Amino acid sequence: MDIFLSVLSVIGIIIGAVLLIMIISFLLSAALYESVFGKRFEIYDSAHLPDLNDYPGLVNEPVTFPSERGYNYTGFYYHDEKYDSFKGLIVFSHGIFDGQLSYLPEIAYFAKHGYKVFGFDNTGCHLSGGKSLRGLPQSAEDLNAALKFVTKDNKLPLFLFGHSWGGYAVSAVHCYNLYDIKGVFVQSGFDSSCEMVLEEGSAMMGRWIYILKSYIKLYERIKYGKAARYSAHAGIAKASANGTKFMILHSTDDKTISLKNSVLANVAKNDNITLV
Repeated sequence: MDIFLSVLSVIGIIIGAVLLIMIISFLLSAALYESVFGKRFEIYDSAHLPDLNDYPGLVNEPVTFPSERGYNYTGFYYHDEKYDSFKGLIVFSHGIFDGQLSYLPEIAYFAKHGYKVFGFDNTGCHLSGGKSLRGLPQSAEDLNAALKFVTKDNKLPLFLFGHSWGGYAVSAVHCYNLYDIKGVFVQSGFDSSCEMVLEEGSAMMGRWIYILKSYIKLYERIKYGKAARYSAHAGIAKASANGTKFMILHSTDDKTISLKNSVLANVAKNDNITLV
């Protein structure tokens, strides 16, 4: 009996130690995640922002629209004053630690070529509400809110443009809803939010961070539910099957998002998907 009790005691100690390690690993993963995404990125944090006055003829109209999390987003409709009718509406999704204003050169280019453009700041960025960026899946959630807003009254052909974090958003957003979108341009987007966290984490802290992969996935799942699993390639598959055209661009020597975890490397070319 004493031996049996001793064995049970050892087993209990082992189980307790394993549970303690798991709890510590989860808390460490949560702390690392929040150290990156658990803060706002204000407009004064962006250096050398473009100025609307640098683009003669470019007009903007500020708007706000609601987040399902209780705050408001800020966005702007842009157009060139020489046009009173437009070829289409392009919705921009910006990169991480930034805002829509940084993309004013691209916005002005499309406006000069007869398009109406909608740019907005994501959660926790620049002029939009939210206490923090929350996480990488947030850009797709934010874009979904923007599309719900603009499609209420829009009668123009609809297009999406996304860079980096926004490249993920314009791809994965189709996992939320299928909108009538004619074309999507994906510039340097990543495919999986968790893999992107691990890739950036390994660059800063070494490959040991991959030990925490399951805990990082769990933390994102707690924050975002099933949306934590939305990938760029899954969204593209749904939208392209629905007739949406995609052009996907990624540099082979991109220093931020590796080709392995890019949108481009995780989709196959077909009649609706062009890879560059």
